[in-house]
Amino acid sequence: MKTKSFVIFTLILMASSGCVETRLTATPDHNVDEVMPPVNEDEVIPPGEEEEKYTETTLERIYVSGRPDRLFYPLIINPRWCIEYDFSPIVDGNFDTLRCNPSIIGYQHQWGLTSTLDVSIKRFDPNHHADAFDELTLIEIVESRFEPKGTAYIYENIEIQDGFLRKADDSHVYYLSNYPITCRNRIDCLYLTDKSNFGAIVNLEIVIDGQGGAEIARWY
Repeated sequence: MKTKSFVIFTLILMASSGCVETRLTATPDHNVDEVMPPVNEDEVIPPGEEEEKYTETTLERIYVSGRPDRLFYPLIINPRWCIEYDFSPIVDGNFDTLRCNPSIIGYQHQWGLTSTLDVSIKRFDPNHHADAFDELTLIEIVESRFEPKGTAYIYENIEIQDGFLRKADDSHVYYLSNYPITCRNRIDCLYLTDKSNFGAIVNLEIVIDGQGGAEIARWY
């Protein structure tokens, strides 16, 4: 009996001193590989609050221009490039009345790619955020085609800024926002990415290849 008491007492001392290794056995309700962070109640979004920024969701047919455009709004230093679209067929390349959105979920726009799309649109409540955009999600591509090779897009009064034109890697490919592009003359890309030229205002002539690519033909 004394031996048993001594063993129990010894085990208690070892456990309290950390000498006994404690293991957890995984059960369907407890996975030892998962460490759950503490919940910050201030970061928990109440049910339905995420939807309050949208006023309604509708199904629409839109017509997408092949010509991306610049997207300006006060909280962004570098203008992004956006997809231009309208709710009626685009006639004679009329870009003055088109809407502009940074992206369409599920749809990859390319230089010169014109499309007719069925989409769902979550209308953003302008009272929620002044610089927000509707959320467009692709349902179906009704029709898509590229504009002819050699079609030129002219962009005026472009300010050269840090990140305006980004080099992809060691190749000759650059990016305007998420649109890959090359330069007809390599020196043009060097000029447009040179920090000493930041702040300069230029016009760009971009010519498409009819397959989703484009090149900067000249700046002036």
